[in-house]
Amino acid sequence: MLSYKGLLELDRALRHERALTVYIDGTIHDPAARYAWRKKMEHGLHEIRHHLQGSQGSQGSNRGELEAFERAAQSIAAELGSFDANLSAPGWVGFATAGGIRHAGLVPVSMPDLVWWGPGIRVAPYVRALKQERPVIAALVDSRRARIFRYWRGELEEEADLRADTFLGDLSDVSVSKRANRHSGVRGITATDEADRQLQVGLERMLRMLGERVSELADGDGWIVFAGTPEVVKAAEDQVPERLRPRLLEALSLQVTASSAEVRAVVKEAAKALRESEQVQLVGAVIDAARANGKGVVGIEPTLKALEERRVERLFLSRSFIARRPEEAERAVKAAFDQDAVVEATSGAAAERLETEAEGIGARLRFVVRQAAS
Repeated sequence: MLSYKGLLELDRALRHERALTVYIDGTIHDPAARYAWRKKMEHGLHEIRHHLQGSQGSQGSNRGELEAFERAAQSIAAELGSFDANLSAPGWVGFATAGGIRHAGLVPVSMPDLVWWGPGIRVAPYVRALKQERPVIAALVDSRRARIFRYWRGELEEEADLRADTFLGDLSDVSVSKRANRHSGVRGITATDEADRQLQVGLERMLRMLGERVSELADGDGWIVFAGTPEVVKAAEDQVPERLRPRLLEALSLQVTASSAEVRAVVKEAAKALRESEQVQLVGAVIDAARANGKGVVGIEPTLKALEERRVERLFLSRSFIARRPEEAERAVKAAFDQDAVVEATSGAAAERLETEAEGIGARLRFVVRQAAS
């Protein structure tokens, strides 16, 4: 899967080259329609081929472009040759030129079915996959064990399995030193006391290691979530550096012994909720700023104008807008790329508000242009 930087660089590299873009929706809701994605792709390729053949004219002036398209189409077909009915992922994306594949691969989110040939590649639909770039670091902890997971690009990996030091040595009462005192009997440090002390030392050591590893994995823009025994979770959260505290989220309902499948399911839903919650706040701030004539703009024409003036810091589009207005969406995303603006495809409540109050598109601005007083 392409990173944000990778998509931007590929888009810039192919701006002036004829390229074939193929997006495939790999979700299967009806088992009887599992071959539908291939038929849709072949239909799209046929439509382009028919158009190019019809535009050659009596002199065959477009023959070179038709040949370039056919070579690109063959490259795409070769990439998909290993797939039968099931793509084994929610989506697939391929970009090819006459010189071959420039990028192809599965993506962890569903994609619209799209086949397009022309100058450059179509990048707006791909923006939806970029939200998977932000990792979620999850730690499951109790007093004896800490497991650290990284959820990224739809996949879960266990990064570490830490254990508290429970090697207590010889702690029999015979070996425990005892002090005489003025009372009868003997009082001293019992084996139980020493065992508890060592367990506490081991726990503290484990939590320090946990904090260091989680901080390392989340450094950048990763979210952090903890789960497990409540009092140990609280102690683990205290190990997170101050700079990362704003990204520390409410504890999950998981035990340290949870299976990887259980962890993945819970963290996936948490990641979705986190993204949507953040987008609601960001979109709301943009709409409020636009109404106050501040660093926000909403609506198709005002946003495109701000992009032309290179004033955009962060561009927001709803999925419906990308599907409904593909040309404007493509224009907006490419203009945002050209000024190194962040681009987000919104979903859930944020997308609904963007649709109802902003025509599906808006942006946070770097600066505001004030009209001169007359």
